Amino acid sequence: RIRYLYESNRFVFFITKINRFDHQTLYDKKLNKTIMCDTDEDREYYKYPAHYSERTIGYINDLDGFLPIGTSSTYYVNANNELITTITPIEIHRWFKQNPDKKMKLREDLRKLENIPLEANPVVIIVKLKSLL
Repeated sequence: RIRYLYESNRFVFFITKINRFDHQTLYDKKLNKTIMCDTDEDREYYKYPAHYSERTIGYINDLDGFLPIGTSSTYYVNANNELITTITPIEIHRWFKQNPDKKMKLREDLRKLENIPLEANPVVIIVKLKSLL
Protein backbone atom coordinates (compact mmCIF):
# COMPACT_ATOMS: atom_id res chain seq x y z
CA ARG A 1 0.00 0.00 0.00
CA ILE A 2 1.29 3.48 -0.88
CA ARG A 3 0.41 6.68 0.98
CA TYR A 4 1.39 10.37 1.01
CA LEU A 5 2.72 11.01 -2.48
CA TYR A 6 4.89 14.16 -2.91
CA GLU A 7 7.11 15.22 -5.78
CA SER A 8 10.13 17.49 -6.21
CA ASN A 9 11.90 18.20 -9.47
CA ARG A 10 14.12 15.14 -8.96
CA PHE A 11 12.31 12.82 -6.51
CA VAL A 12 8.91 11.27 -5.89
CA PHE A 13 8.39 10.59 -2.17
CA PHE A 14 5.87 8.19 -0.71
CA ILE A 15 5.31 5.83 2.20
CA THR A 16 5.14 2.10 1.54
CA LYS A 17 3.41 -0.15 4.10
CA ILE A 18 4.80 -3.67 4.34
CA ASN A 19 3.88 -6.07 7.16
CA ARG A 20 2.55 -3.27 9.40
CA PHE A 21 5.73 -1.19 8.98
CA ASP A 22 5.70 2.15 7.17
CA HIS A 23 8.83 2.84 5.13
CA GLN A 24 9.84 6.17 3.59
CA THR A 25 10.39 5.47 -0.10
CA LEU A 26 11.62 7.60 -2.94
CA TYR A 27 11.94 7.32 -6.67
CA ASP A 28 14.96 9.15 -8.08
CA LYS A 29 14.03 10.41 -11.55
CA LYS A 30 17.65 11.15 -12.48
CA LEU A 31 18.93 7.67 -11.60
CA ASN A 32 15.68 5.88 -12.48
CA LYS A 33 15.90 4.09 -9.14
CA THR A 34 13.53 3.42 -6.23
CA ILE A 35 14.91 3.35 -2.68
CA MET A 36 12.92 2.14 0.32
CA CYS A 37 14.19 2.87 3.83
CA ASP A 38 14.63 -0.18 5.97
CA THR A 39 16.66 -0.89 9.06
CA ASP A 40 17.00 -3.50 11.75
CA GLU A 41 18.19 -0.79 14.13
CA ASP A 42 15.47 0.18 16.59
CA ARG A 43 12.91 -2.03 14.85
CA GLU A 44 11.31 -2.76 18.24
CA TYR A 45 10.22 0.88 18.48
CA TYR A 46 8.29 0.68 15.23
CA LYS A 47 6.52 -2.64 15.80
CA TYR A 48 4.07 -1.61 18.53
CA PRO A 49 0.47 -1.06 17.41
CA ALA A 50 0.42 2.43 18.92
CA HIS A 51 3.17 3.43 16.50
CA TYR A 52 1.87 1.81 13.29
CA SER A 53 0.14 4.91 12.01
CA GLU A 54 2.54 7.47 13.52
CA ARG A 55 6.08 6.21 13.01
CA THR A 56 7.83 5.63 9.74
CA ILE A 57 11.20 4.04 9.08
CA GLY A 58 12.99 7.11 7.75
CA TYR A 59 16.13 8.15 5.93
CA ILE A 60 19.49 7.72 7.65
CA ASN A 61 20.73 11.18 8.56
CA ASP A 62 24.17 11.31 6.98
CA LEU A 63 24.23 15.12 7.18
CA ASP A 64 24.94 15.43 10.90
CA GLY A 65 24.44 11.95 12.39
CA PHE A 66 21.36 12.96 14.37
CA LEU A 67 17.91 11.34 14.24
CA PRO A 68 16.73 9.73 11.00
CA ILE A 69 14.83 12.12 8.73
CA GLY A 70 11.21 11.44 7.89
CA THR A 71 10.25 9.24 10.83
CA SER A 72 6.97 11.09 11.02
CA SER A 73 4.30 10.10 8.55
CA THR A 74 3.59 13.82 8.33
CA TYR A 75 5.91 15.50 5.86
CA TYR A 76 5.72 17.76 2.84
CA VAL A 77 7.82 18.69 -0.20
CA ASN A 78 7.47 22.36 -1.15
CA ALA A 79 8.07 24.37 -4.34
CA ASN A 80 11.54 25.38 -3.06
CA ASN A 81 12.72 21.77 -3.37
CA GLU A 82 12.71 21.22 0.41
CA LEU A 83 11.45 18.27 2.41
CA ILE A 84 9.76 19.48 5.61
CA THR A 85 9.00 17.18 8.52
CA THR A 86 8.93 17.16 12.32
CA ILE A 87 10.55 15.32 15.20
CA THR A 88 8.84 15.10 18.58
CA PRO A 89 10.62 15.99 21.84
CA ILE A 90 10.05 12.41 23.00
CA GLU A 91 11.99 11.08 20.00
CA ILE A 92 14.77 13.60 20.66
CA HIS A 93 15.10 12.59 24.33
CA ARG A 94 15.02 8.93 23.37
CA TRP A 95 17.82 9.42 20.81
CA PHE A 96 20.08 11.20 23.31
CA LYS A 97 19.50 8.45 25.88
CA GLN A 98 20.33 5.70 23.37
CA ASN A 99 23.27 7.49 21.70
CA PRO A 100 25.52 9.08 24.34
CA ASP A 101 28.60 8.34 22.20
CA LYS A 102 27.17 10.19 19.16
CA LYS A 103 26.08 13.23 21.18
CA MET A 104 29.51 14.85 21.32
CA LYS A 105 29.90 14.57 17.54
CA LEU A 106 26.82 16.75 16.97
CA ARG A 107 26.97 20.46 16.26
CA GLU A 108 26.44 22.56 19.38
CA ASP A 109 22.99 23.77 18.29
CA LEU A 110 21.80 20.16 17.96
CA ARG A 111 23.30 19.16 21.32
CA LYS A 112 21.14 21.85 22.95
CA LEU A 113 18.05 19.87 21.92
CA GLU A 114 18.88 17.34 24.63
CA ASN A 115 17.25 19.75 27.09
CA ILE A 116 14.06 20.39 25.13
CA PRO A 117 11.02 20.03 27.41
CA LEU A 118 9.00 16.89 26.71
CA GLU A 119 5.82 18.97 26.43
CA ALA A 120 7.37 21.31 23.81
CA ASN A 121 6.09 21.48 20.25
CA PRO A 122 7.69 19.23 17.64
CA VAL A 123 10.92 20.45 16.07
CA VAL A 124 10.59 21.34 12.39
CA ILE A 125 13.23 19.83 10.08
CA ILE A 126 13.84 21.36 6.63
CA VAL A 127 16.11 19.49 4.23
CA LYS A 128 17.23 20.99 0.92
CA LEU A 129 16.90 18.30 -1.76
CA LYS A 130 19.30 17.64 -4.59
CA SER A 131 18.07 18.95 -7.91
CA LEU A 132 17.87 17.19 -11.24
CA LEU A 133 20.73 19.22 -12.69
